[in-house]
Amino acid sequence: MGYQFLHIECYARAAGAGKAGGRTIRDVAAEAERHPSACSHIALPRPPVLLHGVTPCEAAALAEQRAAGATDAAGRKFRKDGLCLLGGVVSFPETWEAVDSDAEVSERWTAWERETVDWLRQEYGGRLASVCRHEDEGRPHLHFHVIPDITGERQLRIADVHDGRRAAEGAKAAGAPKGEQNAAYKVAMREYQNRYWQAVGLRHGLTRLGPGKRRLTRGEWRAEQVAATTAAEALRAAQHATTSATEHQVRADNAMAKARVVVADAKAKAAEARTAADAAEAALRQAEAAARTKAQSVLRQANQKARRIVVEAEARTAPMRRLGGWLGCLWSGLRGVEKRLAAGADAKVAAARATASAEVVRAKGVLRAEAKQAVRDELAGLRQAADRANLERQDAEKRMAKAEAAAQAKAAEAHQAKAALNNERSVRSAAEADREKFRQLWADADNALIAMRQPCAGPGHRPNP
Repeated sequence: MGYQFLHIECYARAAGAGKAGGRTIRDVAAEAERHPSACSHIALPRPPVLLHGVTPCEAAALAEQRAAGATDAAGRKFRKDGLCLLGGVVSFPETWEAVDSDAEVSERWTAWERETVDWLRQEYGGRLASVCRHEDEGRPHLHFHVIPDITGERQLRIADVHDGRRAAEGAKAAGAPKGEQNAAYKVAMREYQNRYWQAVGLRHGLTRLGPGKRRLTRGEWRAEQVAATTAAEALRAAQHATTSATEHQVRADNAMAKARVVVADAKAKAAEARTAADAAEAALRQAEAAARTKAQSVLRQANQKARRIVVEAEARTAPMRRLGGWLGCLWSGLRGVEKRLAAGADAKVAAARATASAEVVRAKGVLRAEAKQAVRDELAGLRQAADRANLERQDAEKRMAKAEAAAQAKAAEAHQAKAALNNERSVRSAAEADREKFRQLWADADNALIAMRQPCAGPGHRPNP
């Protein structure tokens, strides 16, 4: 891998502003979209691939529209040569040939492009109007365009999207001399480059500065590349550890949720079994009470029937008694006949009474047998219902025990997952500490190297790529 390349410029609607080399926003947009009249330096121009927002020409049109309705700091109409669009280029330090032929390089290029676009979105927010990819030059690179918002006073300030100009304007407003303004500009632009390097470049083994600016030997440059690659691998390992820890946490949470569902289901089923058992016991008590009531009713009916039989028998013998009394009065002399008739009547009455008593005994026996059989049938049905309820309760208790065992197993899995998560977090913390240490070392090296560099021009200077 090599070093990162991130370059930004500011443009106006008309030529002659800033360090844009006389190029207008339409010129840079036409070149980015590969219009035939604007890309003569490309042998076989190809249309760009849009990655975010609108096309470059649409972004240029939007910048012109905003500038046309804006004012400057003095409240005057915004000048045509006033800067109203920021354009930038970010390059990947490999060739298209390497990307197409090497799977590892292709994977790194894809990740670099995705993370670069994400960083631009985070850096500029809604002011990022367009990001596109060029595939018709030697190395993969991206072009992006940023349009500043119009303030509440209808002002349009390019410093809102350019860190260096914002820092220089702040120093100027504070009364700092030109040299300090230039120094503030350089510090802000270094911080801008550092932010991108820490977010993207470091993760992909890119160095913050190239070997030429620091006059490194080939061996020193190679050693720095190896160190950058090692740092990138450490960062990827930390990211993998973070992802793995997150996955462990998700699995642990899912296991705990499933365990809670199983336990809740088991408790619900146990409650249903208890309710069913209580209902069966209540039904048994109710059936026993109903059987007792029915038996008492049957006995009452038997007694009433026996009394009716006795009354009917006495009613049948009453006329015969009256006849015997009449004959006694009429034939007082025939006492023997009367005695014989009375004896015959008494015999008939005794036989009728015996018959009635036997009938009463038989009816009571039949009724008692029927009542006992009904009670036995009711009790047998209730016992069967109680047995079924008891079996259901036992089955529910078994299911509950199994659910509790499963919940304990899930809890054990969750405990193991949490242990693995803690381990992953420890690895991540160690990786983060290593990364922070490496960043500090790089920052110290950069500061030492920058201190050795000769002073360069201020905001008006345009560095060569």
